[in-house]
Amino acid sequence: MFALAPALAFCVSVLFLYVRTRWFERPRLVPYYERTVADDAVDAAFTRGRALHDAIDALDAAAHAASARTLSSFGYGDDACGQAVAWHAPAEGLATVRALRAAGGHEPELAADLEALEAALTAAAAGGVRFALVLRGAAELDEQAASVEHETREGRFW
Repeated sequence: MFALAPALAFCVSVLFLYVRTRWFERPRLVPYYERTVADDAVDAAFTRGRALHDAIDALDAAAHAASARTLSSFGYGDDACGQAVAWHAPAEGLATVRALRAAGGHEPELAADLEALEAALTAAAAGGVRFALVLRGAAELDEQAASVEHETREGRFW
C-alpha cells in the first residue's frame, strides 16, 4: 500500500498540472475599452476568449476569405506592458465578428467566445466607446489583477 503512495502522488500532481494548464492558465484575447462600458456583456467577454486565442490564425484566415478585417488587427498593444494601445471603432470589430460568425462551423467554445465578443462590442458601440483586443492570463486570477491595475491603465476592461 505504501509503495503505491509515491506513484499515486505523482499521478495526482500530473493531473493537477494538466487541469491547471488546460483550463486556468490558457491565454485569452479580451476586449479592452477606452473608457468604462457599463453592461453585463462586457463582463462576460472578459472572462472568455481562450478559444479566440487558440484559433486566431484560422479566424484571421476566415476573416480574410470573407473580405473582412482580421481579428488580430484589433490588438494587442497593452499599456500595462508599456505598449501603445491602438483604439478602434466597435463597428469595425463588429463587422469582423459578424463575418466570422456567419461563416459558421466553429467549435462550441469558439462560437461562445465570438458571441460574447459581439455582445460586448455592441454595448461599446451603443456607448460610443472605442476598443482594442489584449492578451490576458487566467480569467479567475485575472479579474482580481485587473481590478487592482485599473488605476495604472489607460483604458478599462469593463
